[in-house]
Amino acid sequence: MKLIWLQDLIAVAETGSLTKAASLRHSSQPALSRRIQAFEQWLDVRLIDRSAHPIRLTPVASRFLPQLQTMAAEAEQIRIRMHSEDRGATRLVLSTQHSLTITRLPDLFETLSQLPDLNVDLRVLSDDYEQCLSAFIRGDADLLMCMEDQDEHTKIDLPGAQRRYLGEEVFVPISAARPDGRPVHTLNRRMPFKLLAFPANSFVGRTLYSHGLSCVYHEHRVQIVNESNFLAGTKEMAIAGLGAAWLPERMVRREIDSGQLVLLKGKLKSISLPIALYAHPQVSAIGSKLRVWQALSESSSANQ
Repeated sequence: MKLIWLQDLIAVAETGSLTKAASLRHSSQPALSRRIQAFEQWLDVRLIDRSAHPIRLTPVASRFLPQLQTMAAEAEQIRIRMHSEDRGATRLVLSTQHSLTITRLPDLFETLSQLPDLNVDLRVLSDDYEQCLSAFIRGDADLLMCMEDQDEHTKIDLPGAQRRYLGEEVFVPISAARPDGRPVHTLNRRMPFKLLAFPANSFVGRTLYSHGLSCVYHEHRVQIVNESNFLAGTKEMAIAGLGAAWLPERMVRREIDSGQLVLLKGKLKSISLPIALYAHPQVSAIGSKLRVWQALSESSSANQ
């Protein structure tokens, strides 16, 4: 079996057209059709129902499509890893929260780019806090970049893990601005306070509630307009005036400076959360990975 066959079939499944699949694969349609036929002959299974309009995969091909997609993705990852090792790159896996991929990951990539003597291939796993922590503890990630609560109850208790403080993530309460510069959404006992919230069971949601939102819920009517961990989407909804939100200051500073968004004051307080970078104990066992960690540690110390 050839990897190109898998990729061709997946393209047909995604586009529902041999012509579109051929364009996606930078191939001619006859050539792609011949490769699909070769795949069918190798499997001795019909993969495409060519009598349907638009064409579609056969039932058996549809059932096995997820496994075929996984095989293709794993093969591509193996190719990338082998290429990285062949050129002497140090491959690291970083697990981090969704919000930090927007506000802090660019800084980390910038730091790595300034290490000329270290060829680093960084793979990023972006997920919720609990999933990031689980991946780190299991050893599926070499590094963990995460926010911690103000009481430091979330510090990682993993023997041998090393920690570096990276600074603070400041969540600020914001609203779209009226033409006169006043916020569209404010605390008002006559009207519900429209809020773009984080899920209550998420790390950020729990932290914001305990440190900033509890008094609002107790003293005012709160209408949750949307609940999501997707910060970029929440920001756009806030700009559109759909509700107030707490978002990382780094993420909304340009919109605040331009007047699109305005900081909310009074009872609505900013919330500052420590950010830490952890190295798994396995990092110390590999010299090249340890050198990267030491370089990152020196950089974080210099920037404090």
